Amino acid sequence: MAKLSVIIYSLEVEESAHFYEKVGFKLIDKIGDFDWVSMHFDGVRLMISKPNAHLSFEQAQFTGSIYIEVSNANTLWDKVNSWATIEYPIEDFPYGMREFAIRDLNGYLIQFGESLEKSSNAEVVGIGGIFLASEHPKTLYKWYEEYLGLSLDEYGTVFIGSTSESNPSYLQWSILPNDSTQFQPSAKQFMINYRVNNLIAFIESLKNKGIKIIKMEEQPYGLFAHLLDPEGNKIELWEPIPNAFNEIIGARIYDQ
Repeated sequence: MAKLSVIIYSLEVEESAHFYEKVGFKLIDKIGDFDWVSMHFDGVRLMISKPNAHLSFEQAQFTGSIYIEVSNANTLWDKVNSWATIEYPIEDFPYGMREFAIRDLNGYLIQFGESLEKSSNAEVVGIGGIFLASEHPKTLYKWYEEYLGLSLDEYGTVFIGSTSESNPSYLQWSILPNDSTQFQPSAKQFMINYRVNNLIAFIESLKNKGIKIIKMEEQPYGLFAHLLDPEGNKIELWEPIPNAFNEIIGARIYDQ
């Protein structure tokens, strides 16, 4: 199977790597004193290298662009628009994409786009996790392990609802201490996590219906939002970053 990898040349590889880290890329590997680096972002691999000795290179001359499809263009725009060199601001285009473009410190044009079809169909797509409170979490964990046969680690257990390696469906099951702040401000001792396919758009639709969002946060494995239902039950909404979460779960499950 063919594979396309993007390599950009730079005389300042280390500075370029720091730039992309600020955007949200993660440094995966490097050779020498930043002669070459490999970086990942939401399933995209980008390599930055000092110019090949066989090539004549004085400055970036790429006439096209690097186009990266992202899961949430609004969130990324909010992250970079105050400091990056903006080529054009975030905008919805007739061809069905919400996108913006920036220049990196080498002058390369980087475009980020999100499908508007995905944005317009924001909805809950499954259960992401079930969390219980207990005065004695470790004891209760052992009970579930002994009598129900659950294979547990420090976070609980994960049920995989799909055999598709490219798009697995996970359900996290955990027991937390009674004094955990995870359930606040609810007085209930449980919380259900719901997976959504576009958290920002879904949150906007909830706000338009008068629903109060308690908290939003971003983690390396996804975006989260918290709210309460009419009876005070806490709801956690989660938009996973597929490849990042797959790596975390894969390490927990298969490295044991």
